[in-house]
Amino acid sequence: MIVAVAGIPRSASTFSFNIVREILEGTGNVVAISDNSVNQKLAEDADHLIIKTHNPDQPLMELIAKKTVPYICTHRKPEDAIASWVRTFGGSVESATAIVESWLVWHARIHDRLLNICYAQIETNQLAAITKIQRLLTGHEDLAQAEKLNETYQKSALKERTDALQKNEATTDIGFSYYDNKTFFHRRHISSNQSIAAEDEFLPNQISAIRNQLIKYIDCDGNYALLETKY
Repeated sequence: MIVAVAGIPRSASTFSFNIVREILEGTGNVVAISDNSVNQKLAEDADHLIIKTHNPDQPLMELIAKKTVPYICTHRKPEDAIASWVRTFGGSVESATAIVESWLVWHARIHDRLLNICYAQIETNQLAAITKIQRLLTGHEDLAQAEKLNETYQKSALKERTDALQKNEATTDIGFSYYDNKTFFHRRHISSNQSIAAEDEFLPNQISAIRNQLIKYIDCDGNYALLETKY
């Protein structure tokens, strides 16, 4: 099986990736890559190939559009994703807004072909998000497995592990950050155990600038208008 995983930056897509990885590892050999294309050699050699991608190339897009490749996609209030990016990786609000806008342009084209999971659900009912992924990949729920994964991937425990992540042979350095080669979690991946809203960090004029730039994709409160904010 080939599975693609992504999301608006800073929306728990790496959490979803690891849930996919754990589920598939129970049924065969898994190879995971961070790429925008299907590696045919890896796909042929492994029982399962997971592609973590925020910008699929055209051949992969066609497979996703046909639902040949299941795609799990997390989403979040755009301005909160921008605030989280700046808090975690640094850089300007403007550059982070451009990154998020690029993702929204892509997602608007194909959102109805994906399993979309709201960041708020992962924050408040992680178990339900896990069972959604189980149903997509296996056709059924395995509550015992879901509860185990729910415990393993509790946010506070993940924060401890990612805060302690060091550069070594088990990590990949990408310049502005580095990440664990197996889990794809970045150093300091989780900036806070509590979700922080952009309005708590940005000035009103910064919020206005973000909303003006993303006006085609958000409602009057800044929520991602393309998908229901409820779950």
